[in-house]
Order: sequence, then structure tokens, then C-alpha cells
Amino acid sequence: MIEVKRPGSSTRITTTLLDSLMILFRNKHILLPVFAFIAIPLSALHLSLTLTSFHLKNHVFRLEALANVVHTRFEARQIWEESRQDAVSLLRLKSRYFVPSFILSCLVSIAVITSTSFSHQGLNPSLKSSFASVKSSWMRVTATSIVVYGLLFLYSPVPMFLSAIFGYTNTLRHLVTVISLGVEVYIMAITGLGLVVSVVEERYGFDAVKEGAGLMKGRRITGFALAGVFVFLSSWIGHGMEKLAKELDVDASSGSWWRSVVVYGGWDGWRLVCMYGAEVVVSYVVVTVFYCECRKRHGNSDQDVADEEGQAI
Repeated sequence: MIEVKRPGSSTRITTTLLDSLMILFRNKHILLPVFAFIAIPLSALHLSLTLTSFHLKNHVFRLEALANVVHTRFEARQIWEESRQDAVSLLRLKSRYFVPSFILSCLVSIAVITSTSFSHQGLNPSLKSSFASVKSSWMRVTATSIVVYGLLFLYSPVPMFLSAIFGYTNTLRHLVTVISLGVEVYIMAITGLGLVVSVVEERYGFDAVKEGAGLMKGRRITGFALAGVFVFLSSWIGHGMEKLAKELDVDASSGSWWRSVVVYGGWDGWRLVCMYGAEVVVSYVVVTVFYCECRKRHGNSDQDVADEEGQAI
């Protein structure tokens, strides 16, 4: 098989996108089942959580805002108590979705990243070889995901903190928001490469993220642009899900997650589910191609090529 990599073209974002498109068509016998049987259920879980938690989450925000403007401590205490109870209910609701969502997310990431890395090296991956690496890499992916969530969690209060310090005017607040969003996108670009590293290399956790940051040297603008595109797409789809949740008014006790999607979501819900699932698969393909180009730019990785040739049958 002819490799999709072309000498001298690894510095162009158009090459990354074209190579990703070629691999999408080449690996359709793998990516279509992954999309149908893993990405779609993952997206349906995401939509179901949005539908069932939207109004509860907004109610918590309204109570917290109200507690800050009431005139007596007794009223504020009562409102804060109700807010805490609803927040606990919201946390319990999200915890029910976390484990199945995380498992499906690991499966789709490992399958797509493995098949894409094989194909980019000129190998011929199969569905069996794509899932064979799950057994050997799921612990690395889990450890790296924990680090990724931790980094994003630690960064989450920074924009609000900076806005409180420097947001004297609307212009400064908008400037702080834009800069903070840019930093967040850059963190996502690095952590996305780190997740790919944890699948195809013997690295995990902060070491994988650090390696991803090192691989981006010389192609930071490309990595930032690719991450920005997928952040925009996921945000746009997420906004559509929240808009649908606002229109439907689905209660958290309305039944199973599947019922909330099939019965209440309707055609608009399934359209959003398919779009989100496709975005997940395509984003992993593009980020993996970008990783392969960065790895080639910085030299060979510590992947066991002989083992990959034996798996990619």
C-alpha cells in the first residue's frame, strides 16, 4: 500500500486535511462500524445528559444568583440549602452517565487512532487489529485522560479570575475572554496529541501530554487551528443540544437515557447525535494524522513497527 505521507508537505494544514480525508475513505470498513456502534451510543448518552440535566443546572444557577441579592441571611441560607440539594442531584445524574460515556470514549479513541496510525504508515488495518490494541493501551489512555481532565479543571477558574482582576471595562473583559479561550484551545491541542501518544506509544499521563507539547514545536499554529475548528464544531453542536433541551423541557426522572433521546429528541435529536458522533470520529482521525506528521518531523517514535505489521492484517 502506498503511504499517504508526501515529502515536503507536512508543514501545510491542507495536507493534513487531505491525508485525513483519504484515510477516512480508506478505513471506512473500520470507521463506519465504530461510528455506528460506538460513536452513536456515545453521542446519544451526551444528548440524553444534556436533555435531562439542562433545566436542573439552570435552576441551580438561578438559585445561586438569587442568594447573592436577597436582603436577609435567613433567606440566603434557605436558598443556598436548596441550591446545594439540587447540585447534589445534578452530580448524581452526571455520575450515572460518566462510566458508560468514558468506556465508549476510550473505545472509539483507541480504535480510530490505531487504525489511522496504521494506515498513515502504509499498513492495512482491520477492525480486529484496531480493537486488539484496546487491551494493551486502555490503562495508558485512562491515565492520560485523568491528567487531561485535571489540567482543564485547574484552568477553568482562571478566565473568571483574570476577568475579575483586569475586567475594568467591556473592552478589557472581551480581551480577557478571547485570550483565555485561545489558551484553552491551545491546551486542548496539546492534550489531544498527548492522548494519541498514549495510544501509539509507551507513554501515559503527564509524560504523554509533555511529549505532545514537544511534538507541536514548529507546528503550533497548525495544531492550534485544527483544535480551534473542532472546539467550534463541538460547541456549535452542544449549543444545538441545549437549545433542543430548552424547547423540550425534559425532566431528569423522565425515564431511561434511551427514552429521552428516542421519544423526546425526535428527528432534531438524532440529527445532533449523528453530527456529534461524526465530529468525534473525524477529530480523532485528523489529530492522529497531525501526530504522525509531527512525529516524522521530529524523528521516529518508540512504536514497535514489527508488532504493528503483525497486527495490521
